[in-house]
Amino acid sequence: MRIVALVAFGLILAALAVCGLAAPSADAPAARAQPAPAAALEVPGRTRCMLSRRGIIAAAILRPVVEVLVGPGDRVTKGQALIKLYDLEPQAKVQAREKELLSIEAKSRYSRRILDLAEKSRETGALPAITYNELSGTALSNEALVLAAQAELSLAQSELKLYTVTAPIDGEIAWLDVSLGTVTWPGSLIWGEIIDLRELDVRCELSPLQTEQVAVGQRAEIWRDGTAEAAATGKVVFVGKMADRSSGFVPVVVRVANVQERLRAEIAVKVRFQTAEGK
Repeated sequence: MRIVALVAFGLILAALAVCGLAAPSADAPAARAQPAPAAALEVPGRTRCMLSRRGIIAAAILRPVVEVLVGPGDRVTKGQALIKLYDLEPQAKVQAREKELLSIEAKSRYSRRILDLAEKSRETGALPAITYNELSGTALSNEALVLAAQAELSLAQSELKLYTVTAPIDGEIAWLDVSLGTVTWPGSLIWGEIIDLRELDVRCELSPLQTEQVAVGQRAEIWRDGTAEAAATGKVVFVGKMADRSSGFVPVVVRVANVQERLRAEIAVKVRFQTAEGK
């Protein structure tokens, strides 16, 4: 019986050796330790338009709308005219100031020519000093009136510009709700909004423990539900120093370049931070 048991034990050892499960010998090289795989910290987030890339459309004066030049979805540039208000009065004021300036400039040029002629007569002693002083005072007074008239015209032109609502930034009109004849008190109602989505902020909230794995300048990927690849890649620009009192989570902001505007504002996304496992 002992012989049969020894034979059976030998057969078992041989089978293990064939399958590669036998214990390694002392001379066998030790297996190399594999590095820990990278782990991704993934949290929900929401895209937001940067404040510096967001502008409102509103009137600065109380006048009815006479013309709407753009609509939602139109791309505009900074300073482009969007809406025109009733401006008959300021236009008449500008024209009156222009005529006044022309008249005063003509008087100033005439008095300056008279003074130049008086200079020659003064050198020869043919012109009394008191007369020369009067001519000089008149010329200087008219030149001062020219400067005052120019300032009045500039002010009237500045007031006229308020009757045209212009784009405060480059971007696309997200929405616009204004029609002909609309009258709104300045500052009481916004007619529309312009946004520039070429750069976006993504805000997410992390637990205090998760925040320890994130730092300013760290790269992060932005993913949309149902997509097989990341929509954009950005960097962390803000890590809050204080947690929200109600939720206990810390706000984190990732800024991404959105040149092709694949991402829209105010949509839910997933933010994936690349971290080392066990960090």
